[in-house]
Amino acid sequence: VLASTRTNLAPPTAATPAITAVATTSIAGAWSAPANPAGTVYESQISSNGFINYFTSSTALTNATLVDLSTNTAYAFRVRSVLENVLSAWTTLTASTYTLSATPATGNPSAVDISSATANWTANTNPTGTIFQVQASTTSFATIAEVIDSSITQLTQGTMVNLSTNTVHQMRVRARNGDNLYGSWLALPSTTTKAAPPSVSATPVSNVYLTSFTVSWSANNNPAYTSFYIELSTMDAFSPTTSTWGWNLFISTGADFAGLATGTTYYARARARNEDLQLTTWTVLASTRTNLAPPVAATPAITAVATTSIAGAWSAPANPAGTTYESQISSNGF
Repeated sequence: VLASTRTNLAPPTAATPAITAVATTSIAGAWSAPANPAGTVYESQISSNGFINYFTSSTALTNATLVDLSTNTAYAFRVRSVLENVLSAWTTLTASTYTLSATPATGNPSAVDISSATANWTANTNPTGTIFQVQASTTSFATIAEVIDSSITQLTQGTMVNLSTNTVHQMRVRARNGDNLYGSWLALPSTTTKAAPPSVSATPVSNVYLTSFTVSWSANNNPAYTSFYIELSTMDAFSPTTSTWGWNLFISTGADFAGLATGTTYYARARARNEDLQLTTWTVLASTRTNLAPPVAATPAITAVATTSIAGAWSAPANPAGTTYESQISSNGF
């Protein structure tokens, strides 16, 4: 008797598809059993570094799920037949398949301005280099057409631009793995953009009378529901304040001020606030002087008449100090 030997084991054949399921921390593979003897089992290995380190599984089945994998990481998956101490050649089920990306974790918005805001999130278990997509909408993403801005980034923040002034915006983010498969959307906290400071209108002051006038301004792209605050002062530094129109939703961008002093210079300014009650800077609109009150004829108004002179009298109205009176006399309708 010279010897005994065992013939080689046939390697498994990759199924179609060979990779049957991919998750954030697991990959499942399948194969068909070759014509090997009873008792043959199958050893599968999965590795992200050329099988220097690997996870392994042994089963009599023709499928295996390898778990505890890293998120959004490329893995090679192989399997071979095993009977006692005899091993077949390896069959590669995949040379590179990425686990899915994890849903990012939420963060609060920052750097909110008139038409932009920065969305923030954390990577969760996604590795450095993971691609994120962030979007903004004013309609809770009812349709793709209603996405205002969309950005692709490897950072954990994205600045959304072209946003509407003083408007609530919803934002969301999702991650993409190395095989260009996107994970689920994460709804981020919504934010309201700032209101824009009012701008000076073509006619900032009109209807100037003795004790009243109208102040006007331009909304400067603020929506119709924006509140404005209008302030008057006799000092250009606006200290003290003389009269105000409190926070109001103005149907038109104009406010009437009454009860003012005659012949007095007033300075007008305005500011807006957004739906989160954040104030804009002041916009100085204009300055104007209310009209002087005319003198009131005394009783009698003509107090003396001579051959070459006539004397008249009047009472002083409520004009400011320093007011003088100009009188004229004419024999031909002035």
